[in-house]
Amino acid sequence: MSERTLRAITVNQIGYPLDGEKIAVFTGAEHDFQVVDVDSGTIVFKGSSDAGRFDKASGVTLHTGDFSEVKAEGRYRIEQGEGVA
Repeated sequence: MSERTLRAITVNQIGYPLDGEKIAVFTGAEHDFQVVDVDSGTIVFKGSSDAGRFDKASGVTLHTGDFSEVKAEGRYRIEQGEGVA
């Protein structure tokens, strides 16, 4: 499976606990990403993914980005150069 056929960003579709760990998974190279409030369009967090590791099962390199600093209830999207989640 090539990295192009996978989602660029994978997140928990149900949501995250307000005070819990919030992690997004990215494919490909390291990524700068931002968390955007869906209703206002305001960027509420900017971060970078980790160095990544090769996942044998999928055959791609996966990187995680921690946005646990986002504590306010709301509807958000994660954006980076290749995708939106």
